[in-house]
Parts: sequence; structure tokens; C-alpha cells
Amino acid sequence: MADLRNSPLGHATTWSDAYDPRLLFPVERAPQRAELRFGDALPFRGVDVWNAYELSWLDARGKPEVAIARFVVPAESPCIVESKSVKLYLTALNLTRFHARNDVATTIARDLSAAAGMTVGVVLVAPEGFAALPRAEP
Repeated sequence: MADLRNSPLGHATTWSDAYDPRLLFPVERAPQRAELRFGDALPFRGVDVWNAYELSWLDARGKPEVAIARFVVPAESPCIVESKSVKLYLTALNLTRFHARNDVATTIARDLSAAAGMTVGVVLVAPEGFAALPRAEP
């Protein structure tokens, strides 16, 4: 696994204008869990929930589309994805064409799952659903 010192966090970066799943930087959970003296069986259950409030891409004709995205990463996944790398990855989708909204969700889920080493859930909320989103502590 890559050394966190090689991640984009804390370093000057340039924005990519093309889809590139290699922008995602996986970080192994095991070293930090070993420091906490967790064994193979975690003493907890849960998920990491990430929200992307400004996700955008182009439809097949080149028209900009937007959504709010939620990513659910199982706590037992071997890796978490470094946050700045997720931001760079999502920004690279801005000028990427997709046939349908579901293709965007499928692509992000595939790429985040590959980086995390376990299935990551992805839900996209279209603008017409924004008002229905909860506005409270989880």
C-alpha cells in the first residue's frame, strides 16, 4: 500500500479535467488499528459516511448535470480513501460525459470500492430531491 506521505494531502496539486480513478489514494486502516491494539476482529461495527454536495458531470450531449452524493464505506474495509484524493477525483468528473446518472453512480462505486477494498455504497440525489434531504445531525 502507498505511503501517506505520497498522498496529495499537504502538497500542491493540479486539477485533472479528465476522469481518472488513479487519482484515488487508498490508505490502509491496519497500521492505525494495530497502534490501538485492535485484533483481527474489530470491537465495533459501522460505516464511514461521506457526502459530496457539489458533484457534477456532463450528460451525453455535454450539458452539465449535478447531484448530491453519499458514499458509505464499511468500517471493516481494509482501506479508507484519502479525502483530498476523493476531491480531486470528483472534480475530474466535471468535464466527463456519462450516458445516464446511474452510470455516474456505478462508476464512482466501482472506483471507490476498488480503492477501499470492499463494496462502497453510492447514492446520488438529483436536484429535485435536495429539499427532502435531512438537515440534522445523523
